[in-house]
Amino acid sequence: MTDYSTPPELNPVDLWHQTDKTQEELAEIFDVHPTTFARWCNGSRKPSLAYRRRAAELAQQLLSRQ
Repeated sequence: MTDYSTPPELNPVDLWHQTDKTQEELAEIFDVHPTTFARWCNGSRKPSLAYRRRAAELAQQLLSRQ
């Protein structure tokens, strides 16, 4: 049987609010320039689906350690 469920998504900015990581630390984790992450935070740019899915994966990892 094929699994057609949609992978979870989370805006990387929400991950920033839920953790003690700085914007710079998360930019490094996502392998984006700090300016890109700052633009996600101020709403002038939106992260792609791939980054939202990666944020959901990271949230499970980071928040389970707290």
